[in-house]
Amino acid sequence: MQQSWQSTVIAFEFIAFAGLGLYLAVSSNNFSTIWAGIGTVVGVLTGAIPSYFFKQQADAAVRKATAFAGAMPTETYSALIRDRPDLAQ
Repeated sequence: MQQSWQSTVIAFEFIAFAGLGLYLAVSSNNFSTIWAGIGTVVGVLTGAIPSYFFKQQADAAVRKATAFAGAMPTETYSALIRDRPDLAQ
């Protein structure tokens, strides 16, 4: 799967933000105060970035499955949906 350039920019900005936060925290006399404010944001972003990429992969899998379902003969698809109605959604 090919990633978009926007993903690269977002990842680079996150690395820059985390680096800036660490630099400010280390160069400051009050490390714990600065890191307490920045650490939460870094934690949330660290969780959000992988979920973004996993969602892209899941969307690609759905597109691929939909394409395969469209290529399936109508009788086979009808039988599949009759046996597994949860797949119709």
